Amino acid sequence: MGLIRAHSGTIPFVNVTQRLAEFVACMSPEAIGPEAREQAKRAFLDTLGVTLAGCREEAALRVAGMVREQGGSDDATVIGSGFRAPASQAAL
Repeated sequence: MGLIRAHSGTIPFVNVTQRLAEFVACMSPEAIGPEAREQAKRAFLDTLGVTLAGCREEAALRVAGMVREQGGSDDATVIGSGFRAPASQAAL
């Protein structure tokens, strides 16, 4: 298990991840300020834009072809490819 340094000592990654997930899950939408909302929207749209642009690159097309050939469950959309695949492979 990986460790990170914090002011209070060394903390296992799993604790940090769990604490962050709990913080986000328990936060009410009203607690997020307008500037933070705008930055989140901008980051989301940027990620979507580069994902859509990159899905037509030769390397991405090859990976999508490999994922399609392997088949499996249809848990998630392979963005820009018109098919679904297991989530772990669609994330490639």
